[in-house]
Amino acid sequence: MIDKLKNKVSDEAVERLLPEHLSYLFEDKPLLWNESEEEYDALTGAIFAELDPQGVIETLLAKDIVDYIWEIRRMRSLRVAAFHAELPGAAEELMEDRSQALLRTLYPSQIRPLVRGAVAGLEVQSKGLASQMREAHVTPQMMQYEALKAGLNVMTAIEASIIRLERRRDQLLKDLRERRQAFKAMAKGLMERDAAEVVEAAVERRN
Repeated sequence: MIDKLKNKVSDEAVERLLPEHLSYLFEDKPLLWNESEEEYDALTGAIFAELDPQGVIETLLAKDIVDYIWEIRRMRSLRVAAFHAELPGAAEELMEDRSQALLRTLYPSQIRPLVRGAVAGLEVQSKGLASQMREAHVTPQMMQYEALKAGLNVMTAIEASIIRLERRRDQLLKDLRERRQAFKAMAKGLMERDAAEVVEAAVERRN
């Protein structure tokens, strides 16, 4: 991981990221099977270039910030997927009358495959769904409303997870800023003390 960061961060920054015996921490990537390691590494490089962590503690904070940003991205995608998952049922509910609903016990619905294909961006299914919606006098907004109503509990839970992750990310950013401010204040105090000691020593020499 550290080697891969060299494309995004200066060599000097890479060398001070972590001691060699702690470099394994960068191999712990919160990736699912369908997620891109290249995209994760690119995000890590961009965040490290922006935050420019100094020392082990700041580096670990920056790594956690990257991971929270990645998880937020995943949960936002999951929120969209949850909405899409409800669309076939919503379309079926709106576009089939009661007699057709009874027939579903004998014959599979044709609405669900059309919606799934349209969600996947397939042209034939998208045109077929649009035609069915016109015939049934169903608008996209009506279908979206039914999908939201059906999946509201799941989507609300996902949204709550996103909010929690965003708060943790923001807290880490705050911790990083406060840590740097504390070090600046400490460095300033030491400089002022050293300057006062130099002045005091000079006065004593004169006397």
